[in-house]
Amino acid sequence: MTILEMGLPQWVDSDTHHKPSDVESIAKKHADVEFIITHTYVDTPGSGRTPTVTDTYPNHPSNVNHAEDGLRVVREGRIWSVQ
Repeated sequence: MTILEMGLPQWVDSDTHHKPSDVESIAKKHADVEFIITHTYVDTPGSGRTPTVTDTYPNHPSNVNHAEDGLRVVREGRIWSVQ
């Protein structure tokens, strides 16, 4: 399991934070690894609040999980799980 931040939308010109294409590339390259994406520009879908930028997640491979408030990462022995 890997925790990765995705702080900027694709259209922002910056090399200092991960963007959706970076996440997609690394997730495809390491398809056997579960990724938890944190610190995103995506507001929680269905929260009822007006999104600052968007409330739509990028299309990412199935091994990418977007962290929300209350997400728990649990380790049992050598096994990690997302709850």
